[in-house]
Amino acid sequence: MTRRISISINIADLLSLKKKVLKGLFANKEGGFLSAKEARAFLQSELDSGKKILPCNNQCGNPCANADKGCKGFDYQEKGCAGYEINQVTNGK
Repeated sequence: MTRRISISINIADLLSLKKKVLKGLFANKEGGFLSAKEARAFLQSELDSGKKILPCNNQCGNPCANADKGCKGFDYQEKGCAGYEINQVTNGK
């Protein structure tokens, strides 16, 4: 078996980047992209809420959308995505 794990990003590291790098990095619920200022405000609010890392997959969270497959949920403090077992994939299929 193979374990599928989604990557995550460190909020403090993102906040240390130049403002213009953040422009277009995040999308809002309507599908539009956040400005650099909006992205910085979003990241700061997540950090202020106690989160240290964020998932890069919109299915990751706590609870996880893949809980039915065995995922225990995203750890926003340090471990990130716990992942879940899948059948081994070959040749990108």
